[in-house]
Amino acid sequence: MPNHDEELATEFLEKRLDQYWEWPRFLAFNFAFYYVVVTIYRAWRYGVSTSFPDVAMWLFYLALGAVATYYTVVTIQFVRFPVSMFARSIQLMGRRLVFTNMKTMMKITRKTRALKRLQKGRQFIVIAILWSVAAAGAYAFDLPLSICSALLVASANFLALGLGGYLMSACLPVVLVLVPSRSESISLLVPISEAVDPLGTRFLLDLSYAESELVSQMLAMECVRTADENWQEVVHELIELVPIVILDTRVATNPLIEEAIRMLEPSRIHKAVWISTNDYELPLIQSIANADQSNSFEALRDTLFAQSTILTDELLYPGLKYMIQYRDRLPRPGIGTKRMLQSITQFINEL
Repeated sequence: MPNHDEELATEFLEKRLDQYWEWPRFLAFNFAFYYVVVTIYRAWRYGVSTSFPDVAMWLFYLALGAVATYYTVVTIQFVRFPVSMFARSIQLMGRRLVFTNMKTMMKITRKTRALKRLQKGRQFIVIAILWSVAAAGAYAFDLPLSICSALLVASANFLALGLGGYLMSACLPVVLVLVPSRSESISLLVPISEAVDPLGTRFLLDLSYAESELVSQMLAMECVRTADENWQEVVHELIELVPIVILDTRVATNPLIEEAIRMLEPSRIHKAVWISTNDYELPLIQSIANADQSNSFEALRDTLFAQSTILTDELLYPGLKYMIQYRDRLPRPGIGTKRMLQSITQFINEL
């Protein structure tokens, strides 16, 4: 895995954060566009005057036009990320799977703390409709074209905000990450997000362990940590939906042990990607074997190798890159660690 130190992580997260809208930018774009429309209309209707006040006003409008152009690009960037996430998810996982589970993902979103703010998209859509009605009313009452244009632009921006937030909330993620809440897990999530970008990930990690506020803000968009103790319900729903479930076996905690036992069931084991030590040791699986005398550690390890994927920390990044290339590369029954490692190695050599 590449050396994702704080500088590289910050660079990646800043690139992602640039695609989100901020209220000051949103308002600045609306006012700037309003003045540009007024300028064009005045020039077409009354011609250009060479008097100092008019020239100064034209320069002022020109500056605002430049600002409007910049924030138009920002708007496109905001919309592009959720749209590309949704389109890529459909391409990889199939239209039927993504669309049929949109309602379920919205239900999961309502149970979480960090993702609740994305549901404000519905409020933005309602506001966009109200602004459109206001624009229609302004046009019906023969108000100046500049007022109608400003109202329509505001409506379009609110609509973009609403649809973008809704798509991010409702889009099915490709990866569920089950790791213990500690600072080392934060450094693991950043390259996972980068590897599957623009596809979504979900995890329940406590973001208070993040050393950077920027990292915490970015990962909060994909955190499904619940406001109550019903976190298992969310995890179990996501396990049934996502094609890849990553579990960190290098640390054994009670919650991880419970979910690992669930992933060992025949109907789910093929989805699991187990992160091992560099020597392919599995302390989490060892803890399960110690607690359940009916299954030896060797038997459990052989089952994991035969029916799921075991990767070291270094192979996780290229492994995920390989898995999300095409639908037939996603984990499925009958693959096993040996075949997956051969495919990942060939994929790395071709890069």
